Amino acid sequence: MAGNANSGRRKTTFITDALLLEVKARENDGDKRGLRKMAVTIMDLAEGGERWAAEYIRDTLDGKPAQRMEVTGEDGGPLEVSQIIRKVVDPRDGTGN
Repeated sequence: MAGNANSGRRKTTFITDALLLEVKARENDGDKRGLRKMAVTIMDLAEGGERWAAEYIRDTLDGKPAQRMEVTGEDGGPLEVSQIIRKVVDPRDGTGN
């Protein structure tokens, strides 16, 4: 199988596990409205101008936006590269030199 050992696995946390357990317990008790109520509440908050709610919906549906980094030289001008050095080191050396 190609890729690393964690390919396709979902990262979970303690809170995720606890929430999933509660959702499953409520569904087993016949209450399937809880998650829908939460979704409606978040949608209402987003429509009312709550930025965190709108960002939560965006991030959940579309994924978090990629972080952008811009590197510039002096005074915001272009970055100048004058020399590139390739140095091969022996990790067993321990000095990094």
